[in-house]
Amino acid sequence: MPRVTEAGAGYTWAGNSQMNRLTPWSNDPVTDPPGEAVYLRDEDTGQWTFVHHPFTSPVDGHEDLIDSDPGATLSQHYDLIWNGWELGSGSIRIHRQEIQERVFRAMGMSDDEARAKFGWFLEALQMGAPPHGGFALGIERFVALFAGEANIREIIPFPKTASGSDPLTGAPAVTTQERLSELGIRLANPESGSGR
Repeated sequence: MPRVTEAGAGYTWAGNSQMNRLTPWSNDPVTDPPGEAVYLRDEDTGQWTFVHHPFTSPVDGHEDLIDSDPGATLSQHYDLIWNGWELGSGSIRIHRQEIQERVFRAMGMSDDEARAKFGWFLEALQMGAPPHGGFALGIERFVALFAGEANIREIIPFPKTASGSDPLTGAPAVTTQERLSELGIRLANPESGSGR
């Protein structure tokens, strides 16, 4: 049986090593899974950032590491792998407001910034969310495998809204000049046609 290996930022894979081409089906089980870190250090800024998403709960007993050693904090994150393809992914979510606030602080967010970006979520946690998790299957990955495609880009569906907006979270939201610079985006003034 193959051991789980880590490939890329936070993804664990198992099965055969020929991940870029389709081969006969393999149902090799994942054994000895390594814990996945909650955080990794951004090479450009030196700040801690999330590996899966900032709402992934740390493993029980790792809550104190959020403040003292973020890089050693392991997450409750899971993947379903088949023949080298990640078919599904999920995690146990943070359900305690104080833990979520500590995660945001470890990532360099002030309390005000966290409230501005994620206030809707922090308020929901304040109401007493039960322990919960989620797991989503990537249907497009199944379709790609069954269709014999080597890349899911060949069968990706349209976005859920024509405008690309998310009515629940209000995304896209206002951003900072630092984030725009990081992404290489320059805003143009439509009246003058010049960038800022």
